[in-house]
Amino acid sequence: MLDNQSASFLDDAKIMRRSSDWNSDEHQANRFAAALLMPRALIDSALEKTLWFPWDDKKSCLAKTFQVSEESMGYRLNSLGKISL
Repeated sequence: MLDNQSASFLDDAKIMRRSSDWNSDEHQANRFAAALLMPRALIDSALEKTLWFPWDDKKSCLAKTFQVSEESMGYRLNSLGKISL
């Protein structure tokens, strides 16, 4: 039986965890995956093509282009300093 301190569960297609469950290795793995799936150079190039789009449309367009969720794209754009969450 899992205690509430370390429980992970699936809710509405999202994995919910307590913040203490995120360790350094997992954080580094997520950063590596983001860089692999959404390389900075390709993001920069794609942003130039969406120069006149509103930000919400840009994020949606980029997410579709890179075949990732809009949430993932938002985090990647934030980590690259393109937007502030």
